[in-house]
Amino acid sequence: MGTRYKDSRNSKSIEEGAEFVDLVLTYIGHYYSWFPIPTRSLEMQLGYSDTIGGIIEFKLDNRCTETKRLSIEVEERKNNDSPWMPSGIYAPSEPIFYAQGNLKCFWIFKTKALQENDNKNYEINPRTVKKFYISLDIAAKLSFIGPEFTSYFPIHVGQIQELKRKQIGYYNK
Repeated sequence: MGTRYKDSRNSKSIEEGAEFVDLVLTYIGHYYSWFPIPTRSLEMQLGYSDTIGGIIEFKLDNRCTETKRLSIEVEERKNNDSPWMPSGIYAPSEPIFYAQGNLKCFWIFKTKALQENDNKNYEINPRTVKKFYISLDIAAKLSFIGPEFTSYFPIHVGQIQELKRKQIGYYNK
């Protein structure tokens, strides 16, 4: 499996996205005893949802803490030649929840709250995503979980990465 989405400028977009999903799932499992099952293949994520049953959509937003805003996805396409398809808060799976942030902090929203605050002022950047922005202040008001800062977690990102390395080492014996 490649380490980035075809048109992504981030050379580790798939790996970092998977780490973000693991982080949020670890958090909600620990604090809420809720364990949505993530989909792993790119085709399943693009064609269906980030989780089995389409309950929650995950969006890694690496720059949100730097820009002080969240980039809310509304449409995507596989490449520049593909048609635009509803995604993110308008994904065909109609996710109930929407988790967005980075490995430092994240928010979890009811998708409906973001849809109701869609200003329809879309930016197309990068080439395969249409989005709008909300400030982190607005995000804090709209979210029902967050901002959650990962430095306060009982299991930190570094520990998750170490567990992964140990598992890989164990299975390669």
